[in-house]
Amino acid sequence: SALLLPAALTGTLRDLIETRSGIEATRKTAEREHENAVRAVEEVEGRLGDERQAGLGPSALRRLETLLDRLEKGDRHLRLAAEEKEARRLDGEFREQSAALAPWSGAIDELRRLVVPDRRRIEAWRTASGEIEKRIARHADQRRDLETERREVAARIAALTETGQPIDDESSLAARQAREKAWQAHLAALNAETASHFETTLRRDDALTEARLERSGDLAELRQLQKQDRLIRSSLEREDELFRTAIDERDALLKDLKASLPAELTRVEEGPVDRLLSIVETWLERRRECLFTAEALQEVTVRRDALRDEQAADTQALTAVLAEALADTDRKPAPDADLRRLIDIAGDLVAEARTGTVERGGMERR
Repeated sequence: SALLLPAALTGTLRDLIETRSGIEATRKTAEREHENAVRAVEEVEGRLGDERQAGLGPSALRRLETLLDRLEKGDRHLRLAAEEKEARRLDGEFREQSAALAPWSGAIDELRRLVVPDRRRIEAWRTASGEIEKRIARHADQRRDLETERREVAARIAALTETGQPIDDESSLAARQAREKAWQAHLAALNAETASHFETTLRRDDALTEARLERSGDLAELRQLQKQDRLIRSSLEREDELFRTAIDERDALLKDLKASLPAELTRVEEGPVDRLLSIVETWLERRRECLFTAEALQEVTVRRDALRDEQAADTQALTAVLAEALADTDRKPAPDADLRRLIDIAGDLVAEARTGTVERGGMERR
């Protein structure tokens, strides 16, 4: 038969059963939390054991944290990358500019020590060269005109003498003197022989006098042409002398110019001084640009090397700390590891140490 319980008792039993179920659930929850706590403790102890094995004590941790803080917050790697890029650019530019200085091929220090003419001296050479070249051209033109005039006078003289030489004063005087001499001889002897000789000299003198009268104009012109020829020849001699003097001055100027330049620049084909001056000006401008680039490259190289030295010092310091911390582990970095790799390793160690410290503190509080 069914057991009938009072309603009050039934309510009490129901409450007790529900209470027991809650206690059981709480017990199971506590057991799970205990198991989780045990596993967490074991993990933390394992990591702490690794830290103790690695020797990452408080001092090493602080040193790593200090190094990492300085390395990660600084912009040295960016500055170093920029300086290396600029050094490569300037080095390429310097090589191109050095090649443009051919045929000169000395070292940069030799290029810097070269004593070269300044712009004022080059302009003085150019001015002097211009004046000399004008004189050479002027005397060459004068010589050419005088030669043309001399040939014209010579042709005229030849034309006058083709039909016979005009009787000049000397020939006429000689004929007159011969006639007078024959006359005096005839007067002294008064014979047929002296008379015949006198007649011959008389006829010759009369013929010369007649011929001279007929070509008196040609004779005057011949005398004028001969005088003109002498003057032209004298002028030619003077122009030749002035022309040679101007050529000598140009040679002396070229010699002075070459003596003031590197030997390589003077090995050019012969030509006007202005041409060599143009070559020199172009070369001097290239030299100036090359020296400017070399100085800039040297400054960049100094800054780059300083940054490299700083990086090498930090790499050495970080390597020493990691070597000490990881001495007895298989996590030691490779001997050729770069700074970026060392920073990553150190960062992992510091993160692990911080995590272990937090978890250990939490477990201790539990």
